[in-house]
Amino acid sequence: MAEDSIWATIVSILATYNISKAKDSSGHEIPILGKFTDGLISHPEPFECAITPRSPVARKLIDETVHEEIKE
Repeated sequence: MAEDSIWATIVSILATYNISKAKDSSGHEIPILGKFTDGLISHPEPFECAITPRSPVARKLIDETVHEEIKE
């Protein structure tokens, strides 16, 4: 059941948002260096990215979901 929940979350994010490289103040993409932590379990180090709604319809869905969460 946990795997299904994770899958649904990932699919929802990818269907709703564009995820791309961040841009600097000049509009140039900031490269992702691909650095990882050391140790037995390695994780990617933090990096900047841009996460934006895919469309006006996606934006409306996001806004409605946020407003519903605030009401509860």
